[in-house]
Amino acid sequence: MSTSGKVSLSAILADQAAEVFIINSHLDLVARGIGSVATRQPAGVYKIKVRAGQVTHEELVALEKAPVVKRIDHLRIPSAAPLKDTGQSHEYHRDAVIKHCANPWVKVGTGASIFVFARDWTPRGRRPQAGHHPAEGLTLRRINGEIAVDVQRISRRDLTHDPWAACNVKVSPGPYLLAVRTATGEVFEMSLFALPDWRVQVFLLQRDHEGSIRGRRPDLASASIRMTRSPQFSFEQEDDRLSELVRLALVDRRQVLGDQLKQILQRKWENPMLGIIGGHLILRSPKPDMGLLRVVVNNLRRPVLRGVVHPDVEALALAAGLPPQGDFAIPPMLRASWDIVLKHSSADSRLIPRGSLAAQVAARVTNQEPWLIWAEPSTSEDWLERLLPDFTEYLERERKDFGASVRNKARSMTRHALGKKTSKSEAQRLAEALDLPRATIDQLLARAGSKPVQAPAMIKLGGTKKSHRGREMQSLGRLRTAG
Repeated sequence: MSTSGKVSLSAILADQAAEVFIINSHLDLVARGIGSVATRQPAGVYKIKVRAGQVTHEELVALEKAPVVKRIDHLRIPSAAPLKDTGQSHEYHRDAVIKHCANPWVKVGTGASIFVFARDWTPRGRRPQAGHHPAEGLTLRRINGEIAVDVQRISRRDLTHDPWAACNVKVSPGPYLLAVRTATGEVFEMSLFALPDWRVQVFLLQRDHEGSIRGRRPDLASASIRMTRSPQFSFEQEDDRLSELVRLALVDRRQVLGDQLKQILQRKWENPMLGIIGGHLILRSPKPDMGLLRVVVNNLRRPVLRGVVHPDVEALALAAGLPPQGDFAIPPMLRASWDIVLKHSSADSRLIPRGSLAAQVAARVTNQEPWLIWAEPSTSEDWLERLLPDFTEYLERERKDFGASVRNKARSMTRHALGKKTSKSEAQRLAEALDLPRATIDQLLARAGSKPVQAPAMIKLGGTKKSHRGREMQSLGRLRTAG
């Protein structure tokens, strides 16, 4: 490669929220960008690599004397919504969404609606899963766990080819749970929020839980969720494709900067989920613009949500230094929002009230992103009882990190003493070490204190190594596996 003189090389992406890299013949990264990149390099051969989620596109470019501008078409990104130019779409799925998304035929309230579309998709060369119900085990629940709609039973469907099932429900504004019962009997849930005069649209692909058609169930983790005022669905809508790209950016914990971020934030008027995810992308910036984040929060609160308290918006408010307009008894939709709430709840235990749904599910959250998904708290047995063995195991391990005097003292203590003698500051350290809200820790300590069983007490977590955190959470949260 000649080292004399430099030539202009640019790449412009159709997907403005995708990453682009330029790599030279020595495999050195010489430039990168979001949506586009421009650089000046010595003549030679370069690779342009584009990435969105797990999907990549690569091509070689010979840079000689004349400037080179490469325009890269849309990537065939994965999407549970049957959008144009994505990697998992059938025309008959698009037609079914267009036909059924406009008018709800199930009524459990008034003022808002939730549309759920579950479908299967088989890669080319494989046999379609015809006959399988793609909404099997899927229910829409009220926040107390009561089933509002059995989506599997009430859906309109076509089980030929790659099957699909659609369910359009008129609901009252407020929080709901979308739940799926797997082939093994486990139930996984996530929050949905119906807003006045807005339509929530949820698109789901399938996940194989048993290695056969009998184990296929709707996959909450890869859900595509949008909010819209329009009753129509357009598979060519650029906003919907942008929603998928920013969802992938959140999963990848990737930054989106500059003009692309502004474009995302401007679309919040048509789809508030873009504004919420855009707020989290602001926080991913090297130097987050907190003034801009406060503007986003206030715009979402007033003109968009019109005073409705949405926990994901209030989590952004916490991050921006604004007082939240309510507590977080109901878990937010996004895992990133949950992480913000957890961080602040260690200092302010009122954020997640004791006995609330959020306190109950905190130790049952799965390791998935971008959505916050948890295993259902059992109704047949006390959820605290199920957590106590792992909680005690954690405390036992912590005890071994301290000197003999502490260990000897701990041997003589009981769970009763643990419950009575753990100080407020120590409970707060427990919460931080275990990534749990204070409300959950307080309930575990109280329950431990009610049972006269040998256990350590007065554990001082000041010496806990950060490396313990993930290991101990794996022990405590056995349910924190892929849903």
